[in-house]
Formats: sequence, C-alpha cells, structure tokens
Amino acid sequence: MPIHIDLLQPYLSIGALECPELPDFTVLTGRNGAGKTQLLQALAHGQAVVAGIRQWAIELYDMGSFHPPDSDSGRQSRNLARTTLQKYLTGDGEPPPIQVASEIYERHADTIEQQQGNDAREEYFNNLRHRIQRTRDFSVFPSDGNHGSAYQRELYERVMAPLTTGQPLANSFNSNPAVLITMAMKLARKLPHELTRHDILRASNYETATIANTISGVFATYRADQYDWAHARFEAEPGPVRFTDLAAEYREQNPPPWDTLRNVMAEMREAAGQDGLFDFDFSDPSNIRLDMTSYQGFSFKA
Repeated sequence: MPIHIDLLQPYLSIGALECPELPDFTVLTGRNGAGKTQLLQALAHGQAVVAGIRQWAIELYDMGSFHPPDSDSGRQSRNLARTTLQKYLTGDGEPPPIQVASEIYERHADTIEQQQGNDAREEYFNNLRHRIQRTRDFSVFPSDGNHGSAYQRELYERVMAPLTTGQPLANSFNSNPAVLITMAMKLARKLPHELTRHDILRASNYETATIANTISGVFATYRADQYDWAHARFEAEPGPVRFTDLAAEYREQNPPPWDTLRNVMAEMREAAGQDGLFDFDFSDPSNIRLDMTSYQGFSFKA
C-alpha cells in the first residue's frame, strides 16, 4: 500500500506539503530550520496524517534526550531570565544595574588611564575578561567584596551584592540573578556593562543544557545501541509493536551504565567541593528512573 503524508492544515512554518510515495522506512533529512521536527510534531499532534496509521500509534522521541520532547525542565530558568532582564536592564524604577556597572567602569577606566596610560587601561580590562572566563560555573563574580581591585570591589558592592539572592549551587542558578549575570558575562566574554538581552537569555539556557549534556554524555552510547537493537528487533519480527515496549525489553536485558554514572557524579562532587551533591543510593538501579523535570539538577526517584 503506498504511504503518503497528508497535511490537514498549515502547521507552524509548514504551509503546504507535497509528499511523494514513501517506503516503509524513511529518513527525513534537511538543513537546520528546514522544518523536519515540525513535520514530525505535526504527525504526532494529528495535524498531519499517514493513511492507515492512527494518531495514537505515532510516537515522537528526541534522540538527544531519549524522552518525549515536551519536558518543562527549563521553566524556572526561563522565569529567572525574565525577572533578571527586567531588574538588570530597566531597574524597576531605580537606576538599572547595567547603568551603574557602566558608570563604575568609566570612572575606574579613566583613573587607570590617567595613572598608567591607555595601554594599561586596555590590558587591565582584557585581563579581567579572561579572568571572568575562568570563573567557576554558577558562581558570582567577584566572589566577594574583600578581594580584587577597586573596580571589582565596587562592582560587587553596588551591582552584584544587591542582585544576590539565595545560595549559588554547583549546578544551578538557584533563582540567583547575580549568578545568571555572571554566567552571561562568562559565556559572552563581556564585562557587566557590555551585556545585552541576548547574552542573558543565552546564559539562562546553560543550566538545563549542562544537566542534559552530562546525562547525554553518560548514556549516549547506551541510547544509540538501544535504537539499533530496537530497529534490528523490529526488522526480524515485524508487527504491531510500540517502540517503548522494545526499549523496555532492551533495558531489561541491558541495564543502564549505572557504574559510569556513579563515577561521573563522584567527579562532579569533587569538583564542586560538596560532599552531598548527587549523593544517591544506587543499590537497586532497577527501581531508579531519571527525572529531568527539576531545573536545579538531577533527581533520582524510586
């Protein structure tokens, strides 16, 4: 029976679809932004159909994370980004912190130039940008107001300290605008007064990406082998079987690499200097599932 994809109505950027006859196994390729994912989403959401296949029988999985892509893991980070943008760029009726940072920069830069010359001014702030890049993830720069140059001390006292709320964690912003601003500085290689809205929004995605990428690094080979095994299994015994059932069968025969995960967690604890970080009981891995809904880090639930 010929297989066709029919678009019932325009979906996001896909206004119309001309689909030739497709084989039983089809690979969809195209440049970034061409609409590949949108077409798959249209199928999964019933906005596009394949004759003879019901909507409930269509499963959409994201290879990057091996879970349905409708996760809300970054919601709290996005909320923090919005409040930080409002506070940092507009000031909520007060002089915005970015303006204060600019005034501090201009005054200290002029002092350095008057005392040591223009070359010293450029060298100082270029060195400071490099130092910011080496700042530990999810920390506040400068770390406190007692060390560093006069510029750094005033920057901390008047810009960073008023933004600091809660305690920064080794793997999250913890609703701390100062940590988000520091991460934006680090990723953009900029001083505080040079930041843009885009820089802060980009940094807000770093938290979830860091968590997800760490998980992906541990399980990438495992997931790829799982897909290969499931496809070969289906080819050998075709029939009405759901991928989730095949994935469960694979996991039963090939438990996830928990030992590797333990080692990664231990390395992260040591790097963060926090003994209790990611300290989970892996005594019965078969009863543990990964929960990526917490923006603050990994949580393991029985």
